[in-house]
Amino acid sequence: MKAPAIRALLFDFDGTLTVPGAIDFEAMRAAVGCPPGRSILAYVASIPDPSQRREAEQAIDAIELAADERAGEQPGAAILLAHLRQVGIKTGILTRNSRASIERSLAHLKGFSAADFDLIITRDDDPEVKPSPEGVLAACARFVLAPAEVMVVGDYLYDVEAGRAAGAVTVFFDSAPEREFARPSADYEIGSLLDLVELVDRLRALSIGKLPNDLLAELLERVGNRMGGDPSLLLPPGVGVDAAVVDAAGLIALKSDPISFPVAHPARSLLVVNANDIAAAGGNPRWLLVTGLLPPGTTRGEVEDLFAELTAECAGAGVTLIGGHTEITPAVSRPVLSGTLVGTIERQALERRKRVSEGDLVVMTKWAAIEGSATIAASRAESLRALGLSEGEIAASARLQESLSVIPEARIAAADPEVRLMHDVTEGGVAAALREVAAVCGRRFRVDLDAIPVLSSTRRLCAAFGLDPLGLIGSGSLLICCSAGGGAGLMERLRGEGIPCALVGELGEPGGGIEAHRSGRSAPFPEEGPDELTRLTGLEPPL
Repeated sequence: MKAPAIRALLFDFDGTLTVPGAIDFEAMRAAVGCPPGRSILAYVASIPDPSQRREAEQAIDAIELAADERAGEQPGAAILLAHLRQVGIKTGILTRNSRASIERSLAHLKGFSAADFDLIITRDDDPEVKPSPEGVLAACARFVLAPAEVMVVGDYLYDVEAGRAAGAVTVFFDSAPEREFARPSADYEIGSLLDLVELVDRLRALSIGKLPNDLLAELLERVGNRMGGDPSLLLPPGVGVDAAVVDAAGLIALKSDPISFPVAHPARSLLVVNANDIAAAGGNPRWLLVTGLLPPGTTRGEVEDLFAELTAECAGAGVTLIGGHTEITPAVSRPVLSGTLVGTIERQALERRKRVSEGDLVVMTKWAAIEGSATIAASRAESLRALGLSEGEIAASARLQESLSVIPEARIAAADPEVRLMHDVTEGGVAAALREVAAVCGRRFRVDLDAIPVLSSTRRLCAAFGLDPLGLIGSGSLLICCSAGGGAGLMERLRGEGIPCALVGELGEPGGGIEAHRSGRSAPFPEEGPDELTRLTGLEPPL
């Protein structure tokens, strides 16, 4: 589940907003007789005699008030608080100190005051002090925010414990590295309050509308640096640049497809679904335009991560990201990416399609149901364990997510003069893809069902849910039609590059349809219908 954006910061005071050391805690411990290693406030609260307890409380107050004149503001605190006000982040103080001490310290400081905070909660207020989560929860209620939308920042174990117990985001500020104590494990650790400027900017929600120009310019600069420059890109993307210009120098292939299904890596899926189709047509994927519609509450960090993933995937596939549009809009409830991919293609790749004939062979790369297996393993792991699948089988299926691209095998096939055409397996699985090959070729297709490669982990996964692996979405597998004499050489080259493949059938007489065989005998072929993943989830497949 997506974490909500940060909308408020709740600070500890001493050692966090102020420089550590103003309060002499050892003198305070000695004044009240608190044993080493025990919380001073907890010890005082446990004193049974009311008069002795009041004396101890007065001693604590006196030491705190005496320290107020020595309190100095933490470097960067004023800059940070001004930035938080500018970007609309609420702020508060949650401290174990008395209210009188905090008010006196804030009046003494020059860079900020009590007016810079939306709320201040001290030990004089109702909630139990830290490490109890009560103070954090009380602040969340006054902010009118869920704990997960609040960041608790402090320099000691109690701050992190209180925030974690409340369900808030925790930040440990190591403001005095020379202090000897066990550092707490927080969600984030910083060495300066100024580190929070970048962290909060990554975690706060962006405004509705187009991305801010400064963010867009920074992201596009990162894209340019990662891509390394494409000489064919004559007008690269930039702020104020509304169209890219490329030198295609020949025939171009075009493909457009969205990713609207909830997937773990939408940028990767977007490139795969578009690039596979260009590659399967015999083309070379070159330039990508992306429209990204992101829901309200999307953070800068999430946008940066999305761009980083998209840039990395493009670089790995030799594709240049040349532009598009990104905005935050209430029209969507989850990220929706739509891509238009442009590739180059040789005229001979189109001419080869006309040469298909009876006896041509069909080679299948990798295995059936690659994407469906990965999707089910990732989303139904607990159910699969309950149904008896081992951790190894589940992990093996989940790793298939890394095998969804057919670009490597498509490039090998495109360079082979004996190859007629290619078709990538997607929705409806191998069964649907074989029907489509028969339709494209206009010939009957004789298929050997025993020859279709299916991983044992996929068979077990499908059997657990009563699914047919031949009808399960199979992005990552490519069907290659080649001449009868070219099959052996093609498969040798594919295997030489580490790409598994199998001869699954051959084209027959003109017409259409599937003639299936198993163990040399006629066998039924899966009926045409919805993808098996649709039957399992009630939703459309992701690609």
